[in-house]
Amino acid sequence: MKTSLVFSTVLLLFTIGCKPQQYTTENLPEKQLVFGNGGGITGALDTYILLKNGQFFRKSSLTKEIKELKNIGKKEAEVFFEKMGALELSKIEFDRQRDYTQFIGR
Repeated sequence: MKTSLVFSTVLLLFTIGCKPQQYTTENLPEKQLVFGNGGGITGALDTYILLKNGQFFRKSSLTKEIKELKNIGKKEAEVFFEKMGALELSKIEFDRQRDYTQFIGR
């Protein structure tokens, strides 16, 4: 009985310890991929934020609201981060200031 209780406790602690950190809109980490677009008649800008753990957020310039979207998964997010690093897109300034704006960054 004691062995079973100890094993269950260790298993529970291991499971809790391995859970990836979940962020809220108030505590986003520094490392993120940021991209978006907007402009036109309304001037509205939509910014998307992807985190390494797969969490995905959308920020609206009109409402100032940051909303969490469907998680894309940690492995998929890591692929985006790797490709961004390999392409060195963070070193290129891609911010078109015209009627319609598009941007990407880190």
